[in-house]
Amino acid sequence: MASSSSSSSTFSWCSDISDAALLDDHAWLHGGMLANISYGINIALFVLTFTVLHARSSCERSRQPTLLQGYMSLVFALCTLSMGAQALMADDRGGYSASQKGYQAPLGG
Repeated sequence: MASSSSSSSTFSWCSDISDAALLDDHAWLHGGMLANISYGINIALFVLTFTVLHARSSCERSRQPTLLQGYMSLVFALCTLSMGAQALMADDRGGYSASQKGYQAPLGG
């Protein structure tokens, strides 16, 4: 069992990372997981609502379902861009906390 005094010294792969940076990365990781869950809910609601509005627009002559479909598509595209930006930030070799501080970690081996 790892001691609670210094978590960075218990793992050889992160011995040069401070406890604060490690805690920051864990917080960003948990936030990213919650964002992925909410994005999955967004996908499901988008598909279901788009299907219902598409069926409704074929029955009615109103422009409202078409406008709602356009708005939903725009919001879904913005959510997708946001998730893509988060993925690019996480893919940075420095991790989430380094990306937030504008720091690029060296690519040493």
